[in-house]
Amino acid sequence: MNRHLTIIGAGLSGLAAAYFWEGEAVVYEATGRVGGAALSLTRNGFTFDRGPHVSFTRDETVRELFARSVDGNFHTKQVACCNYRQATRFGHPALYHLDQLPPHEALEILCSLVNTAWVRHSDVPVENYAQWCRLAQGKFFAERFTRHYTRKFWCSEPEGLETSWIGKRVDRADPQKVFEGILGLRNDAGYYYQEFRYPESGGFSSFTSFYRLALKPIEIAFNHRLVALDTKNRWILFDSGRKEHYDLILFTIPLPELVKAVRNVPTGIAEATGRLRCTSLKFINVCYGLPSPLREHWAYFYDEDMPSSRLSFFSNMSESNAPVGCSALQFEVPYTKDRPHPSSNIADLVLSRYARMEPSFRISEISDCFEDGIDYGYVVFDHNRSAALGEIKSWLGDQGIRVGGRYGEWDYLWSDQCILKAKEIVEAVGQDIASGLPK
Repeated sequence: MNRHLTIIGAGLSGLAAAYFWEGEAVVYEATGRVGGAALSLTRNGFTFDRGPHVSFTRDETVRELFARSVDGNFHTKQVACCNYRQATRFGHPALYHLDQLPPHEALEILCSLVNTAWVRHSDVPVENYAQWCRLAQGKFFAERFTRHYTRKFWCSEPEGLETSWIGKRVDRADPQKVFEGILGLRNDAGYYYQEFRYPESGGFSSFTSFYRLALKPIEIAFNHRLVALDTKNRWILFDSGRKEHYDLILFTIPLPELVKAVRNVPTGIAEATGRLRCTSLKFINVCYGLPSPLREHWAYFYDEDMPSSRLSFFSNMSESNAPVGCSALQFEVPYTKDRPHPSSNIADLVLSRYARMEPSFRISEISDCFEDGIDYGYVVFDHNRSAALGEIKSWLGDQGIRVGGRYGEWDYLWSDQCILKAKEIVEAVGQDIASGLPK
């Protein structure tokens, strides 16, 4: 295959597309490093990812790629995570650890579940996430727990979300597991996966080096941010001033950034793009001078006066993520333009809130604290997404533009799904070429 593929974006999807493409490929990346949202940062011997990235895939292609990318030097860990609410720490998922909640709340949750139609009927139609939660978790838990977390993580009310994204991400209460939890019989995390892999060193982004294993060298042009795209004359322009004609092209950058770069975008497509919503994420990275205050890998916060939705303990994922005797902690704060985070001193607010929740955490032992962030965090699955996305992708297809990745497809994709979908895309392009379809 001698067709040349141009790829915009060197995240997992862009790198995977270049890896699986049998012809020549060049990847243009806006920053100076590969990885995208899977990027890891190291500072003074402490390593932080952008959120708790781990690999729990069962797909052998991805497992092998990741393993080879680090020469087999990875940890295999059993999932350990927990929750905080009103200064109480308890297991995750909460519904399967009711023995760790105040007895009156555990009783309310249980009674609500017993009276829930979903326990008896799984085919009840739902119109939004709020209804799904009441049926899947019981009204008490849905309103007192999930609603509060939804407001933080999605920056939305649950009524404003549809349910296609749920999959295994949110538990539908299993009566047996609930009762096992009440009786203290749970001997695992109850999470939707029990085991994960994580690199021994370099953070999760070490797994992204699989592109170096390709049978032919992959050219990556760093510090090239797309600013213009002419689909009629088939050229792209970057902020570096570089202008290139393309043969075949794949975009893995966020859809709004792509549409913004296209010349002569129809008004309807621009309006549809404006209806797409996502959260942004601020990461508060903490270099802590003591061993991790918990053994868990991450923790969730239900309290709304705690701006952070999640805390990651990267030194518990790999000891090399922090100097000996120290630990790397990260608080994640979602926000949107409509729901900004509540304070200019967000780090101070988050740290003080956590110190109240966790007595073993000492602010005085923090040697350094710095912030990182990404503009495109999680795609918000509101009721406008599906129709707007359909319009945009249909129009892009008419322009001969292919998109991939979490933000290119505007979907909730895990790392293995990004890689496998990129593989599907380039294989489909190859089949089209063999059939004489692309111009």
